[in-house]
Amino acid sequence: MAVDAKSNEIRALPALLEMLELEDTLVTGDAMHTQRTASELITGKGGDYVLTLKGNQKALHADAKAWLEDPGNAEKMLSHQDVDRGHGRKETRAATVCHDIGPLQDAHQWPGLAAIGKIESVRVSEGRTQTKTRTYIMSRKMSPEDFLKAVRSHWAIENRLHWVLDVQMREDDLRNRAGHGAVNLAAVRRLVVNLANLQDDKLSFRRRLLKAARVPEYCLEIIANAVKIAETF
Repeated sequence: MAVDAKSNEIRALPALLEMLELEDTLVTGDAMHTQRTASELITGKGGDYVLTLKGNQKALHADAKAWLEDPGNAEKMLSHQDVDRGHGRKETRAATVCHDIGPLQDAHQWPGLAAIGKIESVRVSEGRTQTKTRTYIMSRKMSPEDFLKAVRSHWAIENRLHWVLDVQMREDDLRNRAGHGAVNLAAVRRLVVNLANLQDDKLSFRRRLLKAARVPEYCLEIIANAVKIAETF
């Protein structure tokens, strides 16, 4: 959904959520979208949320951090840790979830709030260590394993979509400005990404694009494969 020049993503999100079927769906969002209206819409349509907490919700953020760090609440915490190695780096992620947050919810009355959590990540690369801690609210009482999976899936949007658009398809370098050209071409690029990602072969995304441009039969194969998948729904 394109955001009007005089508007912003916060205002656009409720309109987008109204269009979607959210029953039994988990919605993840950056701190910008940690808004009461969005939370109420998601849970009201039968979905659940995992939303990042930062400074735009100062009181809730401060209280959630204090709750998670309070030694008196240690027995209420559920934890899980995983380690990811690759490309010369090692990243350790520790997920902590607390379902017993009655006093916190009584104080803030946040729509659908059922649990809070945090993820502490320690990344070691080229002898340097980076540590980050992120705090979240959620409307579903999730296990720490599922909580970590949900957050990592949200981060994957950057790698599987935005990075592909910006680097592989050089979207930021394009200069389409007139009329609806930019919006229309952006929709086409996202369609191409989705179609190429459905192809089940060992080629990289970039090689799939090049082969589709040079070999008409391969391009038709990608389209036919997408149609076959769509017919299963």
